[in-house]
Amino acid sequence: MDQKIHDQILAGDITALTIDTSVFEKNGLALEGGLLAQLAQFRGSDIAVVIPNTVANEVKRHLARNAADATKALRSALQTVVRHKAVTTAHQEQLEVLIGEATQNDDERARRRFDEWAERVGIVVIDEADYASIGEVMRRYEHGDPPFAPTGDKKHEFPDAVALSSLEGWARASDTRILAVAQDNDWQRYGAQSDRVVVVEDLADALSAMQRLSAAADPSVRLAAQFATGDVIGLRAAILKAAQDQVDQFSFDVEADSQFYVEDYDVHASVEDVTLDIPDQSGDTLDTVSHSEGEAVIRVCGTATVSASVTFSLQKWDGIDREYMDMGSAELSETAKVEFAALVTLHTSDGFTIDDIEILPTTHDLSFNDIEPDWMNEPENDDAHEEQ
Repeated sequence: MDQKIHDQILAGDITALTIDTSVFEKNGLALEGGLLAQLAQFRGSDIAVVIPNTVANEVKRHLARNAADATKALRSALQTVVRHKAVTTAHQEQLEVLIGEATQNDDERARRRFDEWAERVGIVVIDEADYASIGEVMRRYEHGDPPFAPTGDKKHEFPDAVALSSLEGWARASDTRILAVAQDNDWQRYGAQSDRVVVVEDLADALSAMQRLSAAADPSVRLAAQFATGDVIGLRAAILKAAQDQVDQFSFDVEADSQFYVEDYDVHASVEDVTLDIPDQSGDTLDTVSHSEGEAVIRVCGTATVSASVTFSLQKWDGIDREYMDMGSAELSETAKVEFAALVTLHTSDGFTIDDIEILPTTHDLSFNDIEPDWMNEPENDDAHEEQ
């Protein structure tokens, strides 16, 4: 992060924090854990966490969409179970009732998740009716000023424009500046010319910067120094164990190329090893995302060696019967180097001891070409050719 921003925080010029929808998506919409949960450290502090109503509503829509997709997948899974007669009729009926009850009001529950998170964190949701200047938004639209593009279809940029105008108005009314975390290029272009909204990309970096006392950086420096001189607390081994136990945090986007139709695939992964990105004692590669008396949470990045076994279900179109025929399955393996991050909670009162490690969600791309059913690659049975 730019030193100027650090100076503004230390000087008390920046006293508020906000995040864009892109950051919620980047963090997997994981409101109950990870970096989004760490925002609760500012509840009741002199740092306000504000969210424009426009962003709040958009995040709720994303949560509801994901919930609908998940419950649809659950119902589809039950249909597959029924089609293959994998359970008894009695169990099928029980599952149908249970799934029906569990998935009722999934949209409402998903939206309520945001409200509950906002209450835990102490979010201030600001209304565009109170702070946005529609006149300024239209002026920017007509002139192609950020967040609007100079040319092209600019209508989809209106929600960003209203959200940023709301933040600008709130910051002006509060006589402060806001540190806005956004992956969105339109937000970054806006921040480059705004006096009130300072835009950065990385949430962990922003959380670290908002620990405004110089002592807040000490846990990162001390941890890096300890790791460089022998890792006496067993940080690498502890993160390896956590990665192995939380392997479900490693997800894979699989690209499959085959002459057959790939109906489905399943990935089984295991973490074999990890290396940590702590090259020296400076602590520059670590982020202290929260620090209170006796405890610190530090983000540690690294690379995991992951063994991934992918099972593909293959089909082929039968032009005569006009249906897909099951062609069997193919199981392929690959060892991947996957970049990841972990939140390490440390007790700091008397030296360092590791209290908890949370692996943050990460996605890695896997690509497989010329996939064929395993039976096509089995060695020929030579018994019939023996003893002519």
